[in-house]
Amino acid sequence: SGDLKNTQIGLVISDKPDAQGLQRAEKYQIPSSVRELQDRKDPTKRDIYSKELAEFLNTNGVQIVVLAGFMTILSPSFLRDFQGGIINIHPGGIPETKSEPYLLPDGTEAPWNQKMMTDDAVDVFIKRGLKYAVSTVHVVTGEPDFGPILERGIEEIKPDDTVDSLYSRLKLQEHAALIRALKKPTE
Repeated sequence: SGDLKNTQIGLVISDKPDAQGLQRAEKYQIPSSVRELQDRKDPTKRDIYSKELAEFLNTNGVQIVVLAGFMTILSPSFLRDFQGGIINIHPGGIPETKSEPYLLPDGTEAPWNQKMMTDDAVDVFIKRGLKYAVSTVHVVTGEPDFGPILERGIEEIKPDDTVDSLYSRLKLQEHAALIRALKKPTE
């Protein structure tokens, strides 16, 4: 869209061969790669995968990784070996500190949805009867779905919402929050 004038998307990597991001990369002639972890339960294979991915990104000069829809949990070696910054988008109200929950605009405590996949996390907002759903853009740390908060995207929940209808709107808020986060000057 041109919103990130000083940013170049240099590489798109997916852990799923049918990811929409791969189609967009092809449309805009951005190099892409599918990197699937074949055995998600084997910690040794996960560690090898994470090290190889970090090396691949470093070799290609990647400075910031945005984990948007990337469903493979990377091992601590990735955080140690990758030389740039890592940002994640998580469908939940990640708190600033573990001792104080994030509050939605109406003052209700937002579910953190830590370690939950997207559909399950979005379903929590609906099942709890909340007025709002939130996604958090944060810096990745060694703890899943926790780290310094960069931005949030909030969407009002409609009475007839399903996971799909709510997430289709929340995703737009996530994208806007990600753009705002990437526009912030690095410190």
